[in-house]
Amino acid sequence: MKHFKSISEMAVASNLPLPEHPMLGLLRINREIRISYAAYTSDFYMIGLFE
Repeated sequence: MKHFKSISEMAVASNLPLPEHPMLGLLRINREIRISYAAYTSDFYMIGLFE
């Protein structure tokens, strides 16, 4: 199981843009996002909004 310690670390692993601020990342995505690992943990919260 992969453990992400930062938003930047997860962004790099998922080919997403790096956040402008290390403590906050906001993305507007019009496609499905795939995390490189099937099972992972993190030291941060993730919130998603689906329209």
